[in-house]
Amino acid sequence: MQCHQCQAVNREERRLRRAEVFDALRRLTMRAAEIRPQVVVFEDLHWMDQATEFYLRFITDSIPAGRLMLILTYRPGYINPVEERTFQSRISLSSLSSADSIAMTRSILAVDSLPEDLQATIVRKAEGNPFFVEEVIKSLKEIGAIRRSQDRFVLTRPLDDVFIPDKIQDVIQARIDRLDEAPKKILQLASVIGRKFTHRLLARLAENGGGDEAYLHELKALELIYEKDIYPELAYMFKHALTQDVAYNSLLEKRRRELHYIIGQAMEELYGDRLAENYEIIAYHYAKGEDWDKALEFTIKAAGKANQAFAYREALAYFDQALKITEKVGGATDTATRMSIYEARSELYLVLNEFQHSINESEKMLACARQHGDSIRENKALTAMGYASLWHHDFDQAIEYARQAIKVGEKMGEDSVLAGGLLHSGGG
Repeated sequence: MQCHQCQAVNREERRLRRAEVFDALRRLTMRAAEIRPQVVVFEDLHWMDQATEFYLRFITDSIPAGRLMLILTYRPGYINPVEERTFQSRISLSSLSSADSIAMTRSILAVDSLPEDLQATIVRKAEGNPFFVEEVIKSLKEIGAIRRSQDRFVLTRPLDDVFIPDKIQDVIQARIDRLDEAPKKILQLASVIGRKFTHRLLARLAENGGGDEAYLHELKALELIYEKDIYPELAYMFKHALTQDVAYNSLLEKRRRELHYIIGQAMEELYGDRLAENYEIIAYHYAKGEDWDKALEFTIKAAGKANQAFAYREALAYFDQALKITEKVGGATDTATRMSIYEARSELYLVLNEFQHSINESEKMLACARQHGDSIRENKALTAMGYASLWHHDFDQAIEYARQAIKVGEKMGEDSVLAGGLLHSGGG
C-alpha cells in the first residue's frame, strides 16, 4: 500500500508538471509574438476541456506584454472562463438586418441583384439568422425554385407555391429527406458517430464495399459535411452541429441504440493501436448503446486519462458518470470497482484542496468496505480520512480516524497497514 507521504509527493509533482507545461506553452507563444505578431484562435469554448480552460486563464495576463491577439468564440449563454480585463473586448453578434440578409444572399449566389419576391422571402423566413439564410437558399436551389440565368437568379415559380418551413430544423430535415436512400443512410450513420467522423469508421459501419465515396462526395457538394483532417487519417465533419442533430433524430431510438453499440465495438477494433485517444468516445457510445459493462470500463479509463492530463474536474465528472453506470449494472458490479472509484474521487478532491469532499468520498468507501468485510480498504479509507482531516486542520478528528485505522491494522497484524494510522497519530 502506497504511504500518504508518497502520495503527497506525487500530487505535488503532478501540480508542478502541469504548471511547467503551461509555462512552456506560454513562453513558446510569447517568443513567437516577439518574432512576428500572433493571432491565436480558440473556437467553440462551450466544448472546451478543463485543461484548456486552465491554460487560457494561465496565459491571459501575459497578453498585454506581447504582440498577441487571442480570439475566443462561444455560444450565447456560455460563461467565459477568463475573467474580465481592461484589455478585453466583447463582441456580441446580433441578428442580421434585412439589408445584411439580402447582401449575404447575393454573396452566396454570386449575383448583384435578386428578385424582389426572393428578397422578401429570405428576410421573412430567416429572421436574421445567417445559418437559416444559407439553408433556405440551398433548399430553394435543390428543389429548383430558383435557377441561374446568365449573371442572375430567377424564380421558376411563384414562391407562394413553395413550402418553406418556419424552423431551421425543419428546413434541414427537408433537405435530408430529399436525398436518395444511400447518401441519406450515410449521413445518418455519420450523425451517430459524432459531429466529426473518420472515413475508416464510417466505411466499417456502411459495409458497402467502398461505395460510400460517391455518397460522401455528394454530401460535400451539398455542403452538409466537409473534409476536416487528412492526417493521421481522413476525417469529415458536419458543417453545422444542428445538421448532425437533425440527422441523428431522424433515426428511430432503437436503431440509434444499436448503432452506438456497433460503433463502440468497431472503435475498439479499428483503433486498438491508439485506444487511449478514444476512451471518452468509446465510453459514450457504449453508454448510449446500453452495454453498461463496457461503458463502465471505458468511463473509468477516461477518468484515469483525464487525471493524468491534470484535468481533475473532468476526471471527477467521469468518475461520477461511472458511479451512475454502476447503478445500471446493479449487483453485477464488482464491489472493489465501486470502492476504487470512491478512493480515486477522494484523492482528486484532496489534490483540489477540497478536504471535506475528500472525507465524504472516503466515508462512502469505508461504509462499503465494512459492509463487505474488506479490512485493507477499511484501513485505507480511515487513513485517507485522517490525512484529509489533517490538511483541513481538524486535528482531533484526524487523530480519531488514525486510531481507528491503527485498530484495524492491529487486528490484521500487518505493519504496512498500520503505517498510515501511526503516521497521522504521531505514533510508532
